[in-house]
Amino acid sequence: MYQIFDLLIDSNIPLKELPETGQGNTSFIFRLSANLQSIASETDWFHHMRCAGDKIILSCGRVGKKYHLQFPEVADFLIAGNGREILCHRKHDVSEETVRHLLLDQVIPRMLGQQGRLILHASAVVLPNGKGVIFLGDSGYGKSTIASSFYEHSSRLITDDCLLIQTGENSVWCVPNYHGLRLFNDSARAIFSKNYSFSNVAHYSQKKRVLLDQDDSNKSSSKVKLDAIFLLGDPALNLRSKGVKIKLIRGANEMMALIKQMFVLDVTDKKLLACQFENVAKIVAVDLPIYRLDYPHDHSYLPTVRNAVKDILSQKEGLSQRVEIPSGRDTS
Repeated sequence: MYQIFDLLIDSNIPLKELPETGQGNTSFIFRLSANLQSIASETDWFHHMRCAGDKIILSCGRVGKKYHLQFPEVADFLIAGNGREILCHRKHDVSEETVRHLLLDQVIPRMLGQQGRLILHASAVVLPNGKGVIFLGDSGYGKSTIASSFYEHSSRLITDDCLLIQTGENSVWCVPNYHGLRLFNDSARAIFSKNYSFSNVAHYSQKKRVLLDQDDSNKSSSKVKLDAIFLLGDPALNLRSKGVKIKLIRGANEMMALIKQMFVLDVTDKKLLACQFENVAKIVAVDLPIYRLDYPHDHSYLPTVRNAVKDILSQKEGLSQRVEIPSGRDTS
């Protein structure tokens, strides 16, 4: 069996990114090579995700009480209504590494979101001072790049891209999915000075998976108390910026920043959406600081970003004003 978040998976293929375990009860099973080709005609499609150029990259639908996720020309996944079973049929030329990527980074987060658990599109680290920080943002906004930069400078990596959030009395906790980083080549070369190994993420992606020390993975398997959230600004709007800007956001802006980054499978399920709104409201009620972080998406600015984040979290009093570091690139 393999562990992801706080779940145990029984799989008929090796899930190399996940730690193996022989303890505990199986949360659900995953089976590759199930014959799902015939179910497309039976599926009631309710949502299509599109990329630039209006190309469909993911379709979601129902087949009776089950959910059908289709990644066109790549693979189909069928999720049991109780979330206890995931079946997958891949196109004949699609690699297992692509299947694993879709399962771990797309299907399982949406399945858990459908169960009412709050999964955010975020990266997370623990700073050397023990502060837990997450970075929220759309794909391509630099979550993995910032997390990698902190990791390479003595912070502990919690997770990259998908994060399970739990709330307690006056506190928020984050639960990692698996220990790993996915970066484009230019970011990997700019950040990592050591001789790290890399593997492919998926056949259709130019990103590489950074193979990290498994000893670090053991340190990152338990939940971590969260101290702050940073919402990354749109890189296209920061091209002409000449400094790092951090601003505390409040009220409706807090809610929308979190809601936009939720993993949800059935966007037509009103009861589920109401449940997820309640989950987000609990985070806001804890008064966890949420900041907007804008900076030029130039790797040479990463030291300045790290210093700015550390400085804000070291302040004893709550930050209510805008912080701006207009000086150029920090090469420290």
